[in-house]
Amino acid sequence: MAVNLTANAIPAIINGDVDAKPLVQVLDIATIQSTKNSQTERFRLLLSDSVSSHHAMLAAQLNEKVKTGRFKKGT
Repeated sequence: MAVNLTANAIPAIINGDVDAKPLVQVLDIATIQSTKNSQTERFRLLLSDSVSSHHAMLAAQLNEKVKTGRFKKGT
């Protein structure tokens, strides 16, 4: 099934466009080592809109999306 990503969505998001509902792809997910004082696991995502890519930190409240497979490479 072909999916049409929202071209140039990443620069729009970076520039503050909060009204759009872009479709981007997760190219990679990496677990980030927590600090000494933190027990919270953190994830860094590499996102693509087919034109641009950008690393983003996932909010800890969304960690369950990675753990359950809702967010995974290629989705």
